[in-house]
Amino acid sequence: MILILVGEDRHGIEQEINKYKHQIPQQWQTLNYKRYGCEQLSEAIMDAVSFSFGDCQKVVVIENCNFREFGIAGLELLQSIAKLPESTDLIFTASSIDRRLKVAKFLLERGKVVEHKLIPPWREDLLIKAVETEAKDIGLKLTKDAVRYLANAIGNDSERRSKELEKVGIYALDSKLNKSQVANFVPINTQTSLQLAAAIKAGQALLVAQLTEELLAKGEPQLKIIATLITQFRTWLWTKLAIASGIKTNADIAKVANVENVNRVYYLRQEVAKCSLSSLARTVVLLFELQIACQQGMKTDCLQSKLLLVCERFQPRDKYR
Repeated sequence: MILILVGEDRHGIEQEINKYKHQIPQQWQTLNYKRYGCEQLSEAIMDAVSFSFGDCQKVVVIENCNFREFGIAGLELLQSIAKLPESTDLIFTASSIDRRLKVAKFLLERGKVVEHKLIPPWREDLLIKAVETEAKDIGLKLTKDAVRYLANAIGNDSERRSKELEKVGIYALDSKLNKSQVANFVPINTQTSLQLAAAIKAGQALLVAQLTEELLAKGEPQLKIIATLITQFRTWLWTKLAIASGIKTNADIAKVANVENVNRVYYLRQEVAKCSLSSLARTVVLLFELQIACQQGMKTDCLQSKLLLVCERFQPRDKYR
């Protein structure tokens, strides 16, 4: 069997690989479970086409493949997998695969692709569903507010999600846990500049102050924080501008706002629904000015007060609204 595991979710990919590894009896894993870098393609293929030891499955993993670099030489090496024994599972891992490549077409004709994408951080509904699903799988009972809290606390880190739910499960036994109980075990430490942007847009001054302080305390460079804010507010601005200009389809709005995933536009529409175009436009200008000030040596302790001034533009009684 040939399997191509694609995506940024390294934890998900490792879990998938482990499913196949665990099919091999432990005493035979040393001989029948091998991992190779993509630069070891020749050696990996030779291992894959040889028979397994102990009359059991063999798993050969070729990691971090850049299929574009395989070229003609790589394609010639792969011809040997036509002789792949039924007892061998040959697994390729990659961050992405261009299905137009000859190498990709060759592999796809003989194997299958399984995608392991990280959940977009703005898809709270999918983050909640992921917590619900994994909690159910391990028999962990949680109230709705506990599930939402865990989704926000953990974010899209799938490895941390598995570990935290396992930890909570040990404490829970058979009882159903609420938000206050799980908060004792799982702290929120996923504060990001995207959350900061959302807080500014919502006019939540106290949250803006808190998030800014926590991001700086974690060592997040202020230029990086500002750059992320600029990117996010520009996306909101172009989305709002496209809608205000009468553009209807999500695909066309995605082009204007330079959004790669057209499905994200559905959520962007909701995010900018209550924002005025002038507030978004002025915020982008202020953030660029803040970026320049930072590049010219602005002190870190000034960032919080500057962002609070930006936040004022989105507060309900703001004269700019």
